[in-house]
Amino acid sequence: MKAEIITYYYSNNYGAVLQAESLKKFVTSNSNYSVTFSKYTPKRLFFREHYKPLLKKNIFHFIQSVKKYFAMKKWKKKNNIEKPIHNKVILNNDLSIYGSDEIWNFSNPFFGYDPFFFGELNSSKKISYAASIGNADIKKITPDQKSRIKQLLSSFYYLSVRDKNSYNFVYEITNRKPDIVVDPIFLTDEEDNNVANLYGTLTGKEYALVYGNYFSEEDQKKIINFCKKNKVELISIGYLNNWIKKNNLNINPDEFKYYVKNAKFVFTSMFHGVMFSVKYNKQFWFTQDPYRKNKLEYFLDYLNLKPQFLNSSNNLDKLINYEPINGNLSKWIEFSKKNLLNQLNSKRL
Repeated sequence: MKAEIITYYYSNNYGAVLQAESLKKFVTSNSNYSVTFSKYTPKRLFFREHYKPLLKKNIFHFIQSVKKYFAMKKWKKKNNIEKPIHNKVILNNDLSIYGSDEIWNFSNPFFGYDPFFFGELNSSKKISYAASIGNADIKKITPDQKSRIKQLLSSFYYLSVRDKNSYNFVYEITNRKPDIVVDPIFLTDEEDNNVANLYGTLTGKEYALVYGNYFSEEDQKKIINFCKKNKVELISIGYLNNWIKKNNLNINPDEFKYYVKNAKFVFTSMFHGVMFSVKYNKQFWFTQDPYRKNKLEYFLDYLNLKPQFLNSSNNLDKLINYEPINGNLSKWIEFSKKNLLNQLNSKRL
């Protein structure tokens, strides 16, 4: 039997590729399906992910972007991740899984409304897992889009999303209540990866990790003073932050996980910066990037992690107690796995 995952699998964003690979790994390990990714990726998204970051006037910024580009390209080749295509194809598998990621973000200028990611050209059994509309405003959907999406989603056997904004969207469009499930990175256990080249991180020094670039001047000062007080090195990965001496863009997704897993503290503005911090039980703080607010809100509410909002954290020395968080998260993971497994093991009607 063949299953195909429809998502943005060829991204240059660490979280995007890792969630896609985690979902593929879980389905492969827990079913008899041969699992592949649908290779279709919109041209605008591919350009945004791979070429737009290279358009830098500052030569130093350009060099850093080139390094990241080739680090990601090498990792994808090593993991046999095939290059995408830009032409839509008719899908006819035993099972099609839509998600994770913002595949339903109908208002994003690079994603846009694309009926293909709602099930168009697909006669397979269709389900969604942790799909998201990101920061899209439900009120701004056009009547034609709403009508077409309702028609397409009505053919799905199972619907699940990863945030409340997406839940409201599906419910309003279809009158069906989707499950809110965990991000795919929580579905799989970590294995030891070969991360030999970490550019000086393996020095024995404790470090605070910065992942993202949405930090106000006040945030920056707060982070710098915190690191001085706690005598930890400050390292930025994935994004160039000029207020940090040590920036490392030349890493791959496995190295990204290693950096998070071994950090003493994490400061992030990114969705998967929060996800991996919680997975590894890190002491972390986040900034409220408006673009990612909708995606994070339910997760933070559910696990009572909103006090980790950096702007409202007056006492950064107050540590997170992960015992109740892990208890609630474990129940949520089991709920998510159970519902996905039910779909993997059920026959098409």
